[in-house]
Amino acid sequence: MNKIKSLFISLALAVSICANAETGLDLDTGNLNQLTCSNNGGTYTITTTGSDPFIYSQALTSDLPFGEAKLMFQYKASADIDAFELFFGKPNAAPGESKNYGTVLTATSEWKTASVNIALPKSNFSWGTKGHRIRFDFGTKSGITIQIRYLGINGTKTVSDSEKNTEVNAIAKYLSTVYPAKVNKVTVKDNTIVIEGTTVIAGCKLYDIRANGTAAPLTNASEVANLANGTFSVEVPRFVSVDGYTYDRLLSKWAVTDASRNLQSHAHYADEVKAIRYAAPGIFKGKKGIGGIMETAATDIGPLGLHTVTFNVIVNGLISMNKTGDYTQEYTYCGRKYYINTTQQANNDKILKICSNNDIIVAAIILFNTGGDPEYA
Repeated sequence: MNKIKSLFISLALAVSICANAETGLDLDTGNLNQLTCSNNGGTYTITTTGSDPFIYSQALTSDLPFGEAKLMFQYKASADIDAFELFFGKPNAAPGESKNYGTVLTATSEWKTASVNIALPKSNFSWGTKGHRIRFDFGTKSGITIQIRYLGINGTKTVSDSEKNTEVNAIAKYLSTVYPAKVNKVTVKDNTIVIEGTTVIAGCKLYDIRANGTAAPLTNASEVANLANGTFSVEVPRFVSVDGYTYDRLLSKWAVTDASRNLQSHAHYADEVKAIRYAAPGIFKGKKGIGGIMETAATDIGPLGLHTVTFNVIVNGLISMNKTGDYTQEYTYCGRKYYINTTQQANNDKILKICSNNDIIVAAIILFNTGGDPEYA
């Protein structure tokens, strides 16, 4: 355990720790085309009136920090926006200085968060200095109503050595603390999750810390139960509604706190997860294998006498945030739509079926590569 702690702290020291930053944006309600726009306390209501609806932002009042490269806002839309395109103007947009993000704005009557990566356009178009604007193009259809709020450009900034040391010290303290309570076991069933553990003081509470949350400090966490002194076993629903989407608590970690949300245990992930299906154990039949198998090599498995292979899964070549090119198979996760590259998926299936038919043991390597969807940049 001490070796694991030391490794974790070393990694934390080696990696640049970041904090959120934001540059707010306002829309210019007097600089628009084929749409109407009103501003009610920071919430913009837009109605498209033609096939080329767009509106400009107000000019940046200062240079945009280098690390800020994620345009974000909350929105509602009466119908899908078939092509959400941004023009990066200096100070006005010019032909070609644009990026089309496809159907990222889908019909919704509830507030949803839109997020697009503008790192490459910023670099390619030398955009982001004082006086620059963005032109927002909302597809090609009239009669669509869109509401927008909390518009801004978010990103990261490198924190000081002092702040970094504070963060690392907090991690070290969390790992080395002997807490009085303990979560002993987390079992994930079909529709419920059972959390078992012990407490030694009265008034403790059990918290669900979501996948995007932290234990120290306690963030993105929800209280799920009051705990009596002694052993406890709590069963909670596996699927819950969070920010308008269905969240699977399989991804959560669980911790005990006192009545003031102070940690009384380390956080604990799932120990047992009910499997959807079981694969037969692989049996090594020989030492010969190949790394990074591709379709051409897969067809020669027999002549090569292979028994094991590694297979590269390029995530940003298989999944996109936008519906473009071969990325056409829609998949919704945590309230957001993603698109699968059907050509790449078919190629992957072909290779893996050849391996399966020849009793080849396959080890998948998950990678992010250059190219693919720039949203991963």
